[in-house]
Amino acid sequence: MNYKKQKRLKKAYRRGFTNYVFMDTEWTCWSNKDDNRAERKELLSIGLIVTDIDLNIIDRYYSLVKPIREPMLSDFCKEFTGINQLDIEKAPSLEKVICEVGKFLSRFNYDNKIYVWGRGDKEYFTVFNKEINSIELNDIKNKLVDAEVIIGGAVRKVWKFNNSISLTNMMNIQGINNDNFVKHNALMDAEALRIVFKAHDDNVRWDIRFLREFSRKQVKMEISHRIRMKNKRL
Repeated sequence: MNYKKQKRLKKAYRRGFTNYVFMDTEWTCWSNKDDNRAERKELLSIGLIVTDIDLNIIDRYYSLVKPIREPMLSDFCKEFTGINQLDIEKAPSLEKVICEVGKFLSRFNYDNKIYVWGRGDKEYFTVFNKEINSIELNDIKNKLVDAEVIIGGAVRKVWKFNNSISLTNMMNIQGINNDNFVKHNALMDAEALRIVFKAHDDNVRWDIRFLREFSRKQVKMEISHRIRMKNKRL
């Protein structure tokens, strides 16, 4: 057993928890960048994966959520998420889904951390809840932990770039075949996060060939961004 896994298990046994929770969400979206701002988004679907102490799946939860402000999905959103309008019209309300999520999570002995990938989930929950003002929604938001900071951060530290890494690219870095995963499906992405988390825990070897090309592109993007910012100031 590697040191990373030993450290994680030791912490779990010391704190007395036996489960891990991984989550992904999808939100209403539009093709236009100005329309696609955080304060306009509404929760569209949520997926949860619960594992045992060894990161093996023991339960799942998935639900669509009916938007309130803008119940008609954009064509871009339907294509991006694979969710159709008819399914959304039949979807339960936000209040019902959040209540179900709370009951679902209450069955497990986890460490009050819900792992997500990237900053988006916490940002969207924060902005969304300013209007909704839900205690249950705020409770979920406060439990979110960005696994990209932990796992992607380990890659950035070695390969010397600053950009965040998408979940798909992290799977490529870890040499995980993601051809069968449906991207932008909340439950599938939660499962992909669990796999990435477990691969990190198992200390899998990185795909150096992919990483070499990927990191080169990231550095080029960062240099281009700095030049654009410098030209704007002139």
